[in-house]
Amino acid sequence: MLPTSAAKACGSGRLVASRETGRRSHGRAVGRVARAGSSLRSSNREDDLRVEEEVDDVELSTKGDEEAKDGSLESIASGLANVVANPASYLVAAVGVAGLASQFKPNALTVVLLSALPVVGLTAISKTEAGENIARKVEEEKKELLPAANRQELRRAEARATNPKLTAYFGESRTKLDLGADHLEGVLPGDSGFDVLGLGRDPEAGATDNEFEARWRDGAYAGTRLGSFFEAELLHARWAMLGAVGALIPEALARYAGVDSIAEPVWWRVGYSVLHDGVEINYAGLQGFRIAGDKGILAIALCQLVLMGGPEYARRVGIESLEPVGIFLPGCVNYPGGQLFDPLGLAEEPAEFLEQQVKEIKNGRLAMLAMLGYGAQALATGKGPLENLECFLSDPLHENIFAKLAG
Repeated sequence: MLPTSAAKACGSGRLVASRETGRRSHGRAVGRVARAGSSLRSSNREDDLRVEEEVDDVELSTKGDEEAKDGSLESIASGLANVVANPASYLVAAVGVAGLASQFKPNALTVVLLSALPVVGLTAISKTEAGENIARKVEEEKKELLPAANRQELRRAEARATNPKLTAYFGESRTKLDLGADHLEGVLPGDSGFDVLGLGRDPEAGATDNEFEARWRDGAYAGTRLGSFFEAELLHARWAMLGAVGALIPEALARYAGVDSIAEPVWWRVGYSVLHDGVEINYAGLQGFRIAGDKGILAIALCQLVLMGGPEYARRVGIESLEPVGIFLPGCVNYPGGQLFDPLGLAEEPAEFLEQQVKEIKNGRLAMLAMLGYGAQALATGKGPLENLECFLSDPLHENIFAKLAG
């Protein structure tokens, strides 16, 4: 047997060892609990992250759907605006209205309302949320488009001053009349120095180059009498070119193509025939097209007022008038350009564009004289222009203006 002291020491050692083992066991248990808690917290964080990611995915998907929807609405609105603002649409719409009127015989109010659709449509598009988004996009795009348009105008100014072919029409070296019209500087197409009455002379006409370049989109000499007269001349020239051809086509079809469905082929007799002879005017071969009662003159006037009111308002507003519906025009008020007014891209080449300007104003001036001649012939002979031409060619000595004045 061990001594009592040794037994006590041995028992004490076992107790210490047992306590140490207990502490280690407790420590391992605490570690396991801690690890389990950590694992649980990690699992909870992962679950939270997955939930957040799913929420973000749903929000992104919803946002994407909304953006796609908004993009579709904007595309539709922009497409409609381009169709409604396109000048060719008015011709198509006129034929469509004529067809509907021929088939369904609507009253005057219905036709006037149909005529108002383009203007009302553009206004409605601009007031929608999609229209407002389109307008904001155009404002952003203008930061690049407008400098590009300015650079293009500078290229035209350079071509106007340096191109040998164009110096005959522009600048101080152009062919001109020496009539003392020093306010005509050769900037405008067709400027031959002719202003004997000084109608275009204006204190503001001597604008500096910087002012001119800054305001070129408002038209040359904007805000002056010279600029206003040129704008009016160009507008009348374009109408005259349309009118001169339009007066010839019905008479030519009736006289030379055997088209007998035209109720009145002579241009100046049309109004008289409708008012006094009860003639029904057919449009695009549509028989019996009447838009109001017996005469329809009031409805025609109202339709013209509505159809022309929108474009005229846009013209007065200026070159930025179509931007609220997403259409940026890169030119000036007299030559807007862009896909709507320059679908063939003639304005891309500066020299070609300037030459086309000269040709347009020259042909327009001839057309204005032609319309004046049509009217004078009608008063003197009571005939159409083609019939008058035939008479002159058959007997030039007697069928002319001098013989008419003498007789």
